[in-house]
Amino acid sequence: MQTQLTMREIEIDKLKEQLCAPPTNKPSGFSNSNTSISLQIAMNRMEREADAANSKIKSLTIERDELKQNLKEILDEMHNDQLSYTTQISELTNKIKQLEHDNRFIRETQLTGASHESKFSRLTKIIEENKQELEELHSENRKLKNSYNQIK
Repeated sequence: MQTQLTMREIEIDKLKEQLCAPPTNKPSGFSNSNTSISLQIAMNRMEREADAANSKIKSLTIERDELKQNLKEILDEMHNDQLSYTTQISELTNKIKQLEHDNRFIRETQLTGASHESKFSRLTKIIEENKQELEELHSENRKLKNSYNQIK
């Protein structure tokens, strides 16, 4: 587009030179005023085309800048989401480790032969609750890891 504009400007300059140049031997049937008018018409047309090309360049530049800004905003948002997912995954992983530790402790307590029936049923209930919570956390962790990997 820029080269076309430059070529048009060169053509306009040539036409201006021809318009201002002293008359040369013209073939019969051509008058100086007809040639002058033709050159002026051609110059005007080329100037309009050059103006239109400049306008197109300006609009494309504005559109490009807007697209660059949109891309930057999207990339920033993706980066923030990625950081958020990383934090959530880390927190869930730590919680899973804690639940697994608690679960091991409860199992060990169970295996040592806790003498009281109520302790045993209470610990069994806690184990089941921890298993359920652990499974939910594993599921949520997998979902977050999948989301995180999709963002990468």
